[in-house]
Amino acid sequence: MQTFKLICVLILVALAAVFTYQNTAVMQINLLFWSVSMSACLMLLIALFNGIIIGFLLSFMNARRKARKSAKEPIKSSQ
Repeated sequence: MQTFKLICVLILVALAAVFTYQNTAVMQINLLFWSVSMSACLMLLIALFNGIIIGFLLSFMNARRKARKSAKEPIKSSQ
């Protein structure tokens, strides 16, 4: 199982390297009055990491809510 995970990680790293090499074109991003120029790869990686962070935060908040809910429930005796 450990070898399978290592192979998957190596494949993903190789795909990320190819993606980075092929998407070096500079693009302009506009949001209201804000404008920035950056490579397409960098923009997509920033969006990916933002998504990962938001996913972890939502998962953490959901687990915390479930823990609070289970802590409020009365303990049932198993007699």
